[in-house]
Amino acid sequence: KETETLSARVVWWDWGVPFLTWLLVGLVAIAPASLRFLPFAFCIAPAVLGTMRSAWWVGVMRHLADAKHFCIAGDADLPANQPCILGIHPHGKYPMSVFPSFETRPDLFGEQTFVMAQSSLGKFIPTVGWVTMLCGRVIDASRCRITEALDKGRHVGLMPGGAREMVLCEPRS
Repeated sequence: KETETLSARVVWWDWGVPFLTWLLVGLVAIAPASLRFLPFAFCIAPAVLGTMRSAWWVGVMRHLADAKHFCIAGDADLPANQPCILGIHPHGKYPMSVFPSFETRPDLFGEQTFVMAQSSLGKFIPTVGWVTMLCGRVIDASRCRITEALDKGRHVGLMPGGAREMVLCEPRS
C-alpha cells in the first residue's frame, strides 16, 4: 500500500504537475468569457499570496525525495557563521524537483537558515508558483531581496540558466 501511494505521488510529480500547468493555460483560452477569471485567479494566486509554508506539503516533498532517491550528500556542509549564495546546477527540465532534496537535510536547508531566489515570472506559472509558495522560503531574485536575506544570515539558493539550460543539462545525455 505504501509503495502504491509513493508511486502515485511520483507519477503525479513527473507527469501530472507539468500537464496541469498546460491544462490551466489552455483553459484560459477556451473557457467561456464569464469563467476566464477562474484559471487566471489560480495562476496569479501564488504571486498574490506569497510564501505559505505548509507542513503537509513538506511531508509530500519528503515522500517524493524518498521515492525518487533525491538527497543531499551526508557530508555536505555550509558555513554556519557566514551566509553564502549557492548555485544549484543543473536543475533539469522541471526545476521544482530540487525542493524535495532540500527537505532531506533540514539541518542545512532549514526554514530559518535557507531561502531560494526565484524570478518574479516563476510565480505566475501555475505549478511552479504553487510548489514554491507551499514550500515556503522563496524570495524574489532581485538584488535587494537577496542582499536582505544574506544580511539576515540566511543562505540563498540560485538556479542559473533558463530554458536552454533546462533542456541541455541532462547528465550522460
